[in-house]
Amino acid sequence: MAVLFSDPFDVLGNPDPTLWVENVGGWGVSSGVLNNSASTNGQFTNIITLPLAHAAILDVKVSVKRSSTNWNSGPMVRVSGSGSGVSCYYASIVSGSATVTIFRHASGAHTAVGAAITGFTGVSGDVYTLEVSGTGPVTLRLYQNGNLLGERTDSGAGILVVAGQTGIESWSNTGTYDDFLVEDLVVPATLTQVSYQFRNDDGDEDGATPKAAENTPVTVTPGSTFRMRILVDADQDPASADFQGDFRKVGDATWKKLNPS
Repeated sequence: MAVLFSDPFDVLGNPDPTLWVENVGGWGVSSGVLNNSASTNGQFTNIITLPLAHAAILDVKVSVKRSSTNWNSGPMVRVSGSGSGVSCYYASIVSGSATVTIFRHASGAHTAVGAAITGFTGVSGDVYTLEVSGTGPVTLRLYQNGNLLGERTDSGAGILVVAGQTGIESWSNTGTYDDFLVEDLVVPATLTQVSYQFRNDDGDEDGATPKAAENTPVTVTPGSTFRMRILVDADQDPASADFQGDFRKVGDATWKKLNPS
């Protein structure tokens, strides 16, 4: 997982116009936090997103610290449009100290994705993370301070399946925010050798007979030809790749490349 963008909001003044696009609201940076001083009604109000010049993202996790006790706010993902032209997005809106709802915004309206998430306590300084992945269905997970609060699946008509921007929504309320962070969801593949088996050179890949049982070392004569079958377990569905086999004699410190010919 890699950090794609971060902003600690430590530069006094308006948000950096090269990094942010401001919609309706009164956004500004002071005392090391991002403030929205406006409290305007309307579902498009008080949205700040990365500009479209930055690479759009499909599967991503976005975190933001809420540095005040004001509610009706949270991170946004898969944002389409920019500034006053923002049209579609997913957002998690904390509407009280123990309630948060994941919304899909499209066609001028918020639609809840599943039931509201309850049973937690929210305080100033909490970090909320919204994670989105998939295209049919879309999976959305919400975390508070790294702990999973709930998971919702959007599979109905109108799901948002295109890459987009990220941002913060402060919906009809003022708010103070800090430590905005965007991370991708690409997890490096892990390759683990499960087993090996030495085989005689007396047939094809399927028909060659074993020289010994699986995971059993053998003694071979220098210059002789033999086969080896290796089973490798992989996660994250890695791309096809060629493997390089190495060997060394018992007691030697140096590994040598295995000549497949």
